[in-house]
Amino acid sequence: MTTLVVITALVEFVEVWRLTSAYERPPMTPDAGVFQHIGWHLANGGRLYVDVWEPKLPLPFETTAILSLIAGDDMYLYQYLNVGLMVLAVIGIVLLVGALTHQLTGNAFASTVAGFSMLLLPGFAIRPAYGFKAKYLLLLTGLLAIYLILNDHPFASGALAAASVGYWQLGAIFPLLVVGLAFHRSDVRTAGAVVLGGSSSPSSCSPRPSCCGTRPRRWSHRWC
Repeated sequence: MTTLVVITALVEFVEVWRLTSAYERPPMTPDAGVFQHIGWHLANGGRLYVDVWEPKLPLPFETTAILSLIAGDDMYLYQYLNVGLMVLAVIGIVLLVGALTHQLTGNAFASTVAGFSMLLLPGFAIRPAYGFKAKYLLLLTGLLAIYLILNDHPFASGALAAASVGYWQLGAIFPLLVVGLAFHRSDVRTAGAVVLGGSSSPSSCSPRPSCCGTRPRRWSHRWC
C-alpha cells in the first residue's frame, strides 16, 4: 500500500506542476470556479440558496467555504488549497481501491494493479490541477464507507455514505451498498447503526440557508 501512495503522490505532483507551470495563473475549470466562488461567498457571510443559488447539494460549497476561511483573501492560496484537497482525494481513492481489492482477494499484486488502474481513467490524474471537483470527494467518501462497513465500523460507514450523497446525488448508491452489506455480513442491529450514522451526518440534514461565514462580507481581488 505504501507503493500505491508514493507513486500516486509522485504522479499527482508531476501533473500539477506541469499544468500549473504552463500558465501565468493557476488554471481553473468553469465548474471549479462555480464551487470555489460560492464557497468564498459563503465564507464572507453569504447565504446558500438565498444570496447565491446553484442547483446542487450543499456539502461541496461548505467544503470550499472552509478552505476559503483558511485562505483568507489570498485567492492563489485558496486555489492551491482546493488543488491540494483534490490531490489528497485522488491518493485516497487509489489507496482505498487497492485496500478493498486486497481485502476481498488477499492478492497483493491484484490490489496494486487495481489501485493503479484508477490512474488510467482519462483525466483522473490531471483534473485535480484545475481546482475543486465534487465527484472526487463523492468517490472518496463512498469507498471509505464501504471499507469501514467491511471492517465493522457501521456508524462511521453510515456517516460517510451520507456524505457521499451530500457531494453529489448519484452518491445515493453508497448508502444502499453499505446497508445491504450490513444485512449480508451481520444483523439488523449493524444495519441500524449504519442508518443512525447516516442520519447523524451533517449532509443528511436539510440544506441550511447559511453556512459557516465568519468574516465580514467584503469584495476582494479575484484573478479567476
